[in-house]
Amino acid sequence: MSASTSTLLLLLSACSFGLTPFGTDGSPGIAGDTAALDSAGPGGPGGPGGGPGGPGPGGTDGGTDPGGTDGGTDPGGTDGGTDPGGTDSGTGGTDPGGTDGGSGGTDPGGTGGGTDPGGTDGAGGTDGAGGTGGTDTGGPGGPGGGDTGLLPCVDEDLGSTLGASLSVGSTAGMGDDYTPSCATSFADDIALTWTAPADGCYLIDTSGSSFDTVLAVYDGCGGSELTCNDDYSDRAAGESLSLEGGEQIVIAIDGYRADSGAYTLSVTRDGSAVDLAAAADSDLGTSYGSAVASGSSAGADTSLSPSCSAGTRDVIFAWTVPSAGVWTIDTNGSDYDTVLSIWQAIDHCTPVEVACDDDAGSGTRSQIAVRASGGERAYIAISGYLGDTGRYVLNITR
Repeated sequence: MSASTSTLLLLLSACSFGLTPFGTDGSPGIAGDTAALDSAGPGGPGGPGGGPGGPGPGGTDGGTDPGGTDGGTDPGGTDGGTDPGGTDSGTGGTDPGGTDGGSGGTDPGGTGGGTDPGGTDGAGGTDGAGGTGGTDTGGPGGPGGGDTGLLPCVDEDLGSTLGASLSVGSTAGMGDDYTPSCATSFADDIALTWTAPADGCYLIDTSGSSFDTVLAVYDGCGGSELTCNDDYSDRAAGESLSLEGGEQIVIAIDGYRADSGAYTLSVTRDGSAVDLAAAADSDLGTSYGSAVASGSSAGADTSLSPSCSAGTRDVIFAWTVPSAGVWTIDTNGSDYDTVLSIWQAIDHCTPVEVACDDDAGSGTRSQIAVRASGGERAYIAISGYLGDTGRYVLNITR
């Protein structure tokens, strides 16, 4: 163990990996597609309406009306001389026909009789009724298209289930729809959707497949390639991916060059990755002061590997910087040899150490000074040198 003679003042700036210490978490976002919903087919054309109504029959109007009992010239009748007879050319009514029928024909009624020497004029005929229009019944609608709920670019939806051998099948004969960036492939492939059940780091791999697989993950149909892997282990492909709960991805299982065959796909939590947000034992919020936290590290897990010393059995605190300035973080008052490290999470898979100290505090205690902006998120880990454990005290002061 070595003792530092001065407090470390770290002006955190951009590191070689492009992360600004205590900067905003640049975790990549992934958009979900709404299954395309098929609409029902259009209804068939309606049946034809009734035909136009036919012309009604004319009235029963005799041609020459002999005028009752008085034929020819009636010398003593009321109507002496020649009676041209009434002109009974009444026009039949226009019959519009039944519903949806054609218009009824125009019925010109009967024409009056010839010379009627005194008789009563023949009455006009009765208009014929127009035809009844046919009932217009629309044809039945066409059947609706089947809605499978799948995105148009995928073959199966795995839901949010986790597990080994989550999906098994064959890529043979499935067609070549994807072109992964990490390997030459013109093989048949299969695409599956999967939705993260919660924030975390997930391992997606094809261990157990019978051919040389290539794995590519996309943020949707026709979307950006999030990651690609050819040979994760032997001929299997695999990749860790940081996802937010509810995010949906498209997983394409392809083959190297023209290789295809039986595949096995597993999706599990990546046990080798440290998700700082999940690993934190406590969230301090914006609290600061002497003994802002205290307790025992006995029985704690070892989640992180600090760079400045062989620290184990760590207790991790999430902390939000209350305001801009230089903050001093130390373990003075602890009863064992501590190692102090400060981390930031790029995403759920990648913790990045931004400062580490073993013995800059009192005795074998640890101390770090950092300059940070208000609102930035940090993770403070207290571990023990070579497995040392005991009662810790955490102080955060300005």
